[in-house]
Amino acid sequence: MADNSQNQAQTLTLNNGNAAQNQYLSYYNQLISQLGGNNANTVSYNAITQVPQAQAQLMSNPTQLQAQQIQSPGQLTWNNVAAPESLSAQYINAPSITAQQLAAPDKITPGTINVEKQTEEDLARQVSAYLRPYTENAINARRTQTGRDRAAADVDAASRGMTSSTWLSDAKNRMAAAEASDIAAMENEYLGNLGQQVFNAYQNYLNRAYQADVQNVANDLAAQQANVGNQLAVNQFNANALMNADQYNANMAYNAAAQNAANQMAADQYNSQMAYNAAMANAQNQMQADQYNLNTLLAIAQQNAANQMAADQFNIGNAMSVDQYNANVLNDMNQYNISNLLAIAQDNAANQLKADMYNSDLYTQLMQLAMGYAGNLGGMVDVGGGGGGVDNSGISYPANNTISQTVSSSPLTQQLAQQAAQQSVANILATVKNATAGNDGRGTKPTAKQNLR
Repeated sequence: MADNSQNQAQTLTLNNGNAAQNQYLSYYNQLISQLGGNNANTVSYNAITQVPQAQAQLMSNPTQLQAQQIQSPGQLTWNNVAAPESLSAQYINAPSITAQQLAAPDKITPGTINVEKQTEEDLARQVSAYLRPYTENAINARRTQTGRDRAAADVDAASRGMTSSTWLSDAKNRMAAAEASDIAAMENEYLGNLGQQVFNAYQNYLNRAYQADVQNVANDLAAQQANVGNQLAVNQFNANALMNADQYNANMAYNAAAQNAANQMAADQYNSQMAYNAAMANAQNQMQADQYNLNTLLAIAQQNAANQMAADQFNIGNAMSVDQYNANVLNDMNQYNISNLLAIAQDNAANQLKADMYNSDLYTQLMQLAMGYAGNLGGMVDVGGGGGGVDNSGISYPANNTISQTVSSSPLTQQLAQQAAQQSVANILATVKNATAGNDGRGTKPTAKQNLR
């Protein structure tokens, strides 16, 4: 079927057109857009499907002649003489002992002396906790004294009428300098005492930690020496016990093995002699029976081979006759089916060409309809927004008056669609009817050569 997708996607443009021309082209392009959205129905041709092919009636193969086979008589079987029951040697089990083992002694674990770990920072915080309050009290007392001295100087200057004099300012500055010097001395003394006490306390801590480490190493060494001595004593005892038990068990096992070997050798010699005597007698008897059976089977096989050859020659002749007949029937049937399928393919190609020509002319008629509708839409009302209306085109017009409705209801569309459908149905019915009646795809009777058996 023809593809008009590229033609349907084309719209018209106009440069330097007036308002009426631009409006006309806008309506035309909107209508063409509707046609490109599958609003125009094209005709699709339903091809004639393949009709059931004729099946040849083949002759089945005849029942084959089966040759009568002579069954072999029962063979002569010699009952073998069984050897006497074997003599089993009596075995002696060697006794054994298990060495008594001592478990590993419990290890001695020495106690550990732990000294609480301390740093210079920790010691400094501890010493400062009781030294700093004394220093703070002294600094506060010195600042209080300075306040009293400054107040006395203000009273003295006021009594002399020198409240704003440089003498008063110099006196206060000397008081502040003396206060700062005294506080600095207090801080230095505090820091000196703090450092000395922290140093002494840290040295005492290091000495205690060293003494504890030395004692812990000595205790651990003594425990390890005691553990090693205990383990060596247990290991030595266990090794001696195992060696004594192994020596005893080895002697007992050797004695038992020697006695068992002697018993087994005597039993094996007796059993071998009995088995040899029975085998010699059975071999002689079996040879006589085999010779009789072989002669009998050879005579029967020769007779059966002659019977089978005669039956095979008869069956081959019948099979060749049936195969020749079936080959002729299949050849006639294939010629009929090929001519029937060729006629159907030619009808389908012709009908498809008609549908493609109709669809090719349909878009040209739709473009002409769109041109006419575009001219008639000049007086219609624009609903705005590039959409809306009954078909989302941006324009409104009376109901039952869209392009798709007009095209689908046009006499030309309905007439061509009805003709295509009727033609497809008529072709299928005619083909099936002809095949059922024994005709070929064109309604003619097959020749005498094509008649099916």
